[in-house]
Amino acid sequence: MQLKRAEPMPEGEPIARTYLYCIIEADTPLTFAAPGVGGAEHVVHTINHRGLAAVVSASPAIGYESTKRNMTAHMKVLEEVMRSHAILPVRFNSISPNADAVRDQVLAPGADTLKARLARIDGHVEMGVKALWREDVLYEEIVAAHGDIRRLRDRVEGRPPEATYRERLRLGEMVEQALIGKRAKESEAMLALLRPYAKDVVVRNPIIERMALNVALLLKASDQAHFEERLGALDADESARMTFKCVGPVPPYNFVEIALS
Repeated sequence: MQLKRAEPMPEGEPIARTYLYCIIEADTPLTFAAPGVGGAEHVVHTINHRGLAAVVSASPAIGYESTKRNMTAHMKVLEEVMRSHAILPVRFNSISPNADAVRDQVLAPGADTLKARLARIDGHVEMGVKALWREDVLYEEIVAAHGDIRRLRDRVEGRPPEATYRERLRLGEMVEQALIGKRAKESEAMLALLRPYAKDVVVRNPIIERMALNVALLLKASDQAHFEERLGALDADESARMTFKCVGPVPPYNFVEIALS
């Protein structure tokens, strides 16, 4: 849902717009302590409909920029709700005209689908894992494993760039292809160790060249400690050549996300 830059409502006009954070199961109205996007005066609460609830706050604006402050406020609400409920996160900056529209256009028509998605992730958490080769190790390993790359590197080394332009281009292409193959092989080996703990896995594209693995995993909350133990062992085994980063539990954006249209 594309929205314009945040604009205040005309002075004296009551706030009707409703900012959405997530969908949960709840039979009774709830309120939450985290301040809403747009200011702490906008209490985060639920709009309930037949066992479902949208976690919302009043919105004095028609949209919000993706600033650190706004994104953090959105995430803090999700983190609080996650402590007591399975959630279907709603995309940042999703705003409904009013509470009735939330009931009539989000909760009521999608009730069966929303409940099925909530059942799927109930008792689960999302964990994100990234693995990066150490820069000096990465290229040493590629050169050591590929004699053709090593020979071409040695041939251009110490010669003027203008005299070896085509050879250097070819060398770059060869290294790139070797890196793609290396990433595919090593990422699959790492996933083979982590996948048994996951109900579902989403493999994402590497963000930087040195990234060997970029993956989101949906785990049973009860398996989180065992997963982290296995990841810690992998980190220890590969510490001389890789660094690992694990983020979570986080809202399951990679597995379920509501986008208003």
